[in-house]
Amino acid sequence: MEHRWGWRLRVDLTARVGDATGMTKIARLRDVSVSGAFLETAATIRAHTCVDVQFRTHLGTHSRSLSAHVVRSTPEGVAVEWVEFAPQEIARLMETHPLQARSETPLELPAPREPALHGAAENRV
Repeated sequence: MEHRWGWRLRVDLTARVGDATGMTKIARLRDVSVSGAFLETAATIRAHTCVDVQFRTHLGTHSRSLSAHVVRSTPEGVAVEWVEFAPQEIARLMETHPLQARSETPLELPAPREPALHGAAENRV
């Protein structure tokens, strides 16, 4: 089952996706979050496949290979969920990537309301 946690960061980064057979496919990392990512690829990768994802950051460095499993396959590519929640490389990418590329603004919650007064104070007008 696919779970999304937090906001997604829209990116455009080159990635390599490897599977248990040793096959490596080139993909485009389109967006990331602490729980997963979407990879655009012409390769067919079925749902529930375990993969390793490595990408080149916007700073030109390579990430370590991140373990994930495919939760959805579409004609455009695959959605993956990280095996390790919030991998260090993803957290670093989300902190350092240019703000204008973020696909969503952080959620703003309304300010807490004052609790209602009970007893005699309720009867005052």
